[in-house]
Amino acid sequence: MFSIRDLNQNVILFVGRPSDLRKGLGLLFEAVEILTTLAELPRFALWVAGGSPREVNAVAQMIKRIRCLRTLHEEGRILLWGRVENLALSELYSRASVTVIPSYREEFGIVAVEAMMSGCPVIAAKTGGLQDIVREESGALFEPDDVLGLAATLCGYLRNPQQRNLHCESARRRAETLFSSHVTLAQITKVYESSFLPDTNHVSWTQQSLPRAQLLTADRLSRLKTVLKDEHISVTPVSFGKHPVFEIASGETRFVAKFFTQRASLQASLLPHSPSFSMERGCSISYNRVLYNKDNPVTPATCYFEETAEPLIVSEWMQQLNTSPIEDLDSLIHLVISRCQRHKILPDCLEVDEYLSALNSFAETRDNLHLASFDRASAQLNARMTGGRLVLCRTHPQVELLRFRQLLNIRSWPIPEEFRVRSTQLIDLLLETEDIIIERPALAHADPKPEHLLTDASGQILLADFEHSRYVVGPLDLSLWFVITGIRGRIDSNASDFCDRLCRLLSSRRERYLCVCWVVAEVIFFTLQRFSVGDREEMQVAQRFMRNMGLALLNKEIIQ
Repeated sequence: MFSIRDLNQNVILFVGRPSDLRKGLGLLFEAVEILTTLAELPRFALWVAGGSPREVNAVAQMIKRIRCLRTLHEEGRILLWGRVENLALSELYSRASVTVIPSYREEFGIVAVEAMMSGCPVIAAKTGGLQDIVREESGALFEPDDVLGLAATLCGYLRNPQQRNLHCESARRRAETLFSSHVTLAQITKVYESSFLPDTNHVSWTQQSLPRAQLLTADRLSRLKTVLKDEHISVTPVSFGKHPVFEIASGETRFVAKFFTQRASLQASLLPHSPSFSMERGCSISYNRVLYNKDNPVTPATCYFEETAEPLIVSEWMQQLNTSPIEDLDSLIHLVISRCQRHKILPDCLEVDEYLSALNSFAETRDNLHLASFDRASAQLNARMTGGRLVLCRTHPQVELLRFRQLLNIRSWPIPEEFRVRSTQLIDLLLETEDIIIERPALAHADPKPEHLLTDASGQILLADFEHSRYVVGPLDLSLWFVITGIRGRIDSNASDFCDRLCRLLSSRRERYLCVCWVVAEVIFFTLQRFSVGDREEMQVAQRFMRNMGLALLNKEIIQ
């Protein structure tokens, strides 16, 4: 029997006819078996709803013959519900952490709509109508028949309850907006109207498929009018990222307004998370980081800010920098990053002393206890820019490589063996002959994308969006620039090109080494993060990049 504790465990739900092989129940069983082999994964249960008594009996016989599934069943962690009345299905959806639809073929995907209507996120195969129903802000899609991709997305949900909670609300909103009965009837009526032509430029048509967090709601518009004291402002969306950004015209003056919405931590889906650290991102944490940098000489002037349930910052409008050859942009970003690092240099204080002490201790004894102490010291050091909230801050590249090596060795993630081997070999190559570098952290922007490069009237280069900023050791910003502009998502990305760009910008061997460590750490992190939402393409690119990285570094004498 279940204990009270068991009743509160995560529930993975499958709804469908078990005998219909197109529904992919066998694939889900394989993914569940993989989950049972992973380290540090929260306890979960599997519920299977649907099927006649004969079909349920066949599934039960299968479970008894597979050791892993039999053990889960004996522990009360697999429940076979059989046929469930439609009116009762909503109860199962509402109690589930995630609904899985591993179908090989699906014309529409009514189970996805039903689950989302009940506020349950959906992990679905990228097939048929499921591709139109499920979005990343309310679930995840994986390639059909990709058992590792399915297992990886399940890991992300099981480890990150904050992500589940946010996706629950987004799923319900999306389902109600697109699939509720009154919306469906209205669309059917329009189909039979001879004059019906969808107006794709109309706001209601365009915005109905967007998550609410990105919309110009009446409340946001009212706040902007109040802030600027102008009832006739013109507001244009300029970004559809995690936080909505709008360009505002008030008379002859233009501004940029950013609302900071709540989102889940990407790290919480991948890394062991201490209960003392916040799993939330966005809102006040991002707002305070941007506000901490409002006097930074490389950021546009802040005109207005207020911290509410949805904090708002209004800045002066700046022209986005025109696209240039990557070699020219490398030099520009290097200059603006150097200026950024000189802002708010850390003073002598207790937090810095504790950080350096924790780093020294970890360098001497590289175990989980000292790593946890270092993470706390890093969080306390960076709490000055997060409004006092403690957040897991990855602040030292060698420490991050050691963290990833340990988690790769104990198999914390369901990843291809090729990626695990290449990652661990490259990490060992970088760390084998180098001691951990002990030095004070410096300020980093931590999100230097080409679209964040701005220019003022005098031609000076500025940076927007400091919501990821933190104090770190080594050239994190330059490393992220290399990863974003030359490695992530590029099929032709290669280690030799990266080494050439690195040598052009950095002359110090120490800086080059720290930069390489950050690049490898961030490639691993972003690849795992994208794989946790069903994206295999980035893993393939990363594997190609890492394959020749060691030889390229040695040939260029970047490492010894």
